Amino acid sequence: MSEQFLQEPELPRRRRKSSVGHIKLGDTSVYALQTMQSQREANSTKRSQRKQINEAASESNDLDILKKIWVSIKILSYRHTWLPPFIALVIPQITYFLSNNYTESNPLHQFLELSYEIPGTEPKMYGKGKKDICFVLYMVVFFTFYREFLMQVILKPIAKHFGLRKDYKLHRFMEQSYAMCYAGMTGPWGLYIMKHTTLCCLLVPAVPCVDSATGKTKKRFL
Repeated sequence: MSEQFLQEPELPRRRRKSSVGHIKLGDTSVYALQTMQSQREANSTKRSQRKQINEAASESNDLDILKKIWVSIKILSYRHTWLPPFIALVIPQITYFLSNNYTESNPLHQFLELSYEIPGTEPKMYGKGKKDICFVLYMVVFFTFYREFLMQVILKPIAKHFGLRKDYKLHRFMEQSYAMCYAGMTGPWGLYIMKHTTLCCLLVPAVPCVDSATGKTKKRFL
């Protein structure tokens, strides 16, 4: 009994600070350009850019005019983050189209088309090589444009229409909606591609097919 009275009373546990509304469950690990800055940081950047334009406009020589044009381009790219990747996509496409040379001898072909076509294959099949890196880089630019355009032009107005004003709610809606759109596009597309291959990954009725490596007939789940 004496030991029980000598024990120090337990202190109540201190409640940790609530993080409701700030938990980023389900958000992508890499933010888009549109969601990287808070509204306060964006306003500060706009004030700095406006100051740069005013300073450039106060002078009239050619160098200052070029400086004003450059600052204007930076501001336009900041306000419309999808614009730089869009330009990077369109210029090679227009140049490639106007060249009238759509073969692998055209340096732009490796960016816009798959390389290492295997002759005599129907449907067309391709090998692998260093030129594929150029095609992958072009696709990186495309999906950067797709993400920024979808967020800024489509998802952001929708979020504001339904009353989302705070930065973290707006950014979370945009990031998660983009992830749904991306998965909704690439998922069915991937299943369609798999359907026309010899990969046995879909659990639907099996049909016979010929293994291209051994020439033997086997069943695949497609």
